[in-house]
Amino acid sequence: MDGSARREIAVTHGIEYAVHDGVKLTGDFFRPKGAGLCPVIVAVHGGAFYKGNSKYFHDWGEWLALRGIAVFSINYRLVRGAENKYPAAITDVRSAVQFVRAESADMQVDPDRIGMMGASAGAYLTAMTALAHDAAPFAGRYPSDKHAKVAAGIKVAIPICGVYDMLTGWEHDQLTRPLDKTTEGFLGTTPMEDRQKYFEASPISYSTLKHSADVSFLVSWGTEDDVVDWSEQSMPLVKALKRANYFVRIVPVPAAPHFWIYGPVEEPHSPNEFFAPKLLRFLNERL
Repeated sequence: MDGSARREIAVTHGIEYAVHDGVKLTGDFFRPKGAGLCPVIVAVHGGAFYKGNSKYFHDWGEWLALRGIAVFSINYRLVRGAENKYPAAITDVRSAVQFVRAESADMQVDPDRIGMMGASAGAYLTAMTALAHDAAPFAGRYPSDKHAKVAAGIKVAIPICGVYDMLTGWEHDQLTRPLDKTTEGFLGTTPMEDRQKYFEASPISYSTLKHSADVSFLVSWGTEDDVVDWSEQSMPLVKALKRANYFVRIVPVPAAPHFWIYGPVEEPHSPNEFFAPKLLRFLNERL
């Protein structure tokens, strides 16, 4: 991966990677031409689990593909009233990794160099995949999937502006946005009704030695995040990962709010312009 090299890219929209409970799951694939077997990032959009789509990461898909790194920007099931609640999105994202690994020859990507990048809800899903992809609540839920037996592990994880402790996130929301019951909507319950589910559904709960030799983390957040309190989410995750011997790097983005990652990558003086070279350096070293 040469950060200075620019390549032509090929873009394919609407690739089906799984069908779960009758819902066709798709992604958009950005690939550098003539790069041989290149590394690949599965990109996971945010939107509080009830909105968003694969277009959110199209700018990054183009930017990274031009620099030799393929990107599969995916859609996953969003919460619709009583439907698609936890752990639907987690199992979908997990299946996207299995698809990329199983279809790596056709996609011309390296099955041993798969990473994941996500923002907000996508950061949560990225961390869950990295830390809990083979845990009982998530593995084996769709045995009829074509790639159900393929490994779902990833080599690098880049969670941005995420919630990693669901109980702490729920408590924060009670004070800052009490009418936006994002966590309750996703989990389908309150911590007063099922506190254990909040523990089970938290990425930080899986930050143990189990995958520490396999996954490297780049954790980022905006220092002026107006939705998620990074001091209650990102920093505790970083501490827990370091205690469990994970390779961890952090990129606090000065003065950035919550949704900065979806802007143009090379906009002058933007959060993305600050973040992009640090991301590329991390990927060059760890993916």
